[in-house]
Amino acid sequence: MSTQIPTSVDESEIQHFKKQSANWWHPNASLKLLRAMNSVRVSLVMDGLIDTEIARKELRNTAVPLTGLKVLDVGCGVYSLKSTGGFLTEALAKLGCIVTGIDPCEDLIAIAIYHASQDETLKNLTYISTTIEKFVENNSEQFDAVVTSEVVEHVNNQVEFITKCVKCVKPGRSIFITTINKTIWSRIIAIWLGEYILRLIPRGTHEYQKFISPKDVEDILKEST
Repeated sequence: MSTQIPTSVDESEIQHFKKQSANWWHPNASLKLLRAMNSVRVSLVMDGLIDTEIARKELRNTAVPLTGLKVLDVGCGVYSLKSTGGFLTEALAKLGCIVTGIDPCEDLIAIAIYHASQDETLKNLTYISTTIEKFVENNSEQFDAVVTSEVVEHVNNQVEFITKCVKCVKPGRSIFITTINKTIWSRIIAIWLGEYILRLIPRGTHEYQKFISPKDVEDILKEST
């Protein structure tokens, strides 16, 4: 007898990002602006791990300041526009940490694996096509940091998703969540302006009802720990 594990994955979201997959690493892709924001998110993770002394301070000014740390990037292929196809995942691996990137879409994981295979320095990077619900079963409290950036606004059950991400973090370690705040300005900028007027983002990428406020994320985190 088999038991199906409940998942927060939104299949329509997977199909949307899958359609964009051919352009993920193209230099003229519509997502190049979002890829350019990658450095901000990398700095957030790196500085956060150094400042909390999870990473070694003496490595701050080296090329590999996160050496030895285990990091999980949740939503590395489909959901996370900053890391679609492994953008953030690769950047973190180049900082020296041992990175695992997971995503439920096999096609996009395949793209990420292929791209990483072109760089022989990325031996510390592993991609797995799976959901966070399945992954946490055998990986509870295994990571020094869990990163999920621009993912929460694309899942069906945000409480379940965040809770499972937290379960992968070692006690006393860190989780990094970035997402779009639920305000009228985010609706104007991210959806109306970004998708329909300037067309910097493919139409249909965001649904306003799935945007979440920092307070709601904080409340979920408090309940999860």
